[in-house]
Amino acid sequence: TDITFPLTITTCAIFMQFGQYVMDRLHPKVQMGIGTALFSLPVFICQWVTNFYVFLFLYSFVLGLGFGFIYMLPIRNAWLFFPKKKGTISGIILCAKSLGAVSWSQFAEYLANPHDVKATFVIVNKKDDEHLYAPGSEVVNNVPRMFLYLSLCYMTCAIGATLLIT
Repeated sequence: TDITFPLTITTCAIFMQFGQYVMDRLHPKVQMGIGTALFSLPVFICQWVTNFYVFLFLYSFVLGLGFGFIYMLPIRNAWLFFPKKKGTISGIILCAKSLGAVSWSQFAEYLANPHDVKATFVIVNKKDDEHLYAPGSEVVNNVPRMFLYLSLCYMTCAIGATLLIT
């Protein structure tokens, strides 16, 4: 997470600019379809990835590209429906995105560690402790299934959102 999360956020921020540029040139359904495919497919593919650098590329770069590509889309479309309430509607959407991040992380943790198995190794650092699981442990074996279920949930939500766009 010390590498993956900052790279994902950086990639998202860079491609958010491109997503805004594309908003005037593509129908929102097309942009949503492309962005959600770029967001969901890397998570789906990660269930088979065993190389850290491939994982880093997929999860940080490709996923961040997809997320950045569609980040402003719901906000801009909401502004079209509520032109006098841009601040309020932006706040509601961004709050929902934040709550979504919290709930998805809890869901992912449950999928990977449903029986609350404790870490096999704990490395104590000055900054924070690292909790590691042994190869072959239940948690490690559940990670591919976690990526599969998360990608299917992302894709289902994305298809539903795309169908709701007018």
